[in-house]
Amino acid sequence: MNRNPIPAAILAVVWLVLGAAEPAPQPKTLTPSEAAQQGLALVTEILAQRPSANITNKGILKTRDAHGKRTQIPIQFELLVTPTNWQNLYHASWTPATNAAAVTQHLTIQHDGRSSDKYELRQITLDPASNLLSSSSNTTLTGSQIMTPFAGSDFWVADLGLAFLRWPDQRIVRTELRRSRSCRVLESFNPQPVPGTYSRVLSWLDVETDAVIQAEAYDLEGKLLKEFDPKKVKKINGQWQLEEMEISNVQTGSRTRIEFELDQK
Repeated sequence: MNRNPIPAAILAVVWLVLGAAEPAPQPKTLTPSEAAQQGLALVTEILAQRPSANITNKGILKTRDAHGKRTQIPIQFELLVTPTNWQNLYHASWTPATNAAAVTQHLTIQHDGRSSDKYELRQITLDPASNLLSSSSNTTLTGSQIMTPFAGSDFWVADLGLAFLRWPDQRIVRTELRRSRSCRVLESFNPQPVPGTYSRVLSWLDVETDAVIQAEAYDLEGKLLKEFDPKKVKKINGQWQLEEMEISNVQTGSRTRIEFELDQK
């Protein structure tokens, strides 16, 4: 099937909200060998997909913690396509507290469809008195380092890069209906789980589009840690783009939503 995907955080999270509900298919359970074979084939296909055009969207990163405290941080998302790779860039600037230093983070996630994704996080801090540069760091994130919050939110760098698709152990455990869409349920296992990371991720992928319409991440003890929920999409100039996505940390009670301001020209 010919697809026109949007990669990384928007690679597989664009799901089509179309028409009435389809008849519920009978759940299908695969044998262990079928599960591993089909899981690897599906993930290989997804990772090889390339976007067709650049995208730039502005938005708001909205977080509400367990105590009801709310924060809003302006962000900008860019998708840049080159002849050899494509990059997802996230930019966010905020002031953590009154009279505190202003912080800017630039996250770059580079894909080429073959080798492992590359993550680079640059952070700039300004002196609160002079508004001049106080410190600057540029870090290449590897391994469990990508399990770090972006802009202090519930979205970790690994979430924005859909890093679980790069884990070697991928299994299609069943097919079932989710949100009125026929889905393959993909179970991804972290090869080197440590405290503070995901041990596995369950994701529901639309059979037609390979879109992730829901995902659950589990901690080292196998307890549910996060729930990922794409909220809204819009078709802009013939291309589906994500308008809202939300992630909840069920263990802390915090949740973060990204709302994009889509250009409809």
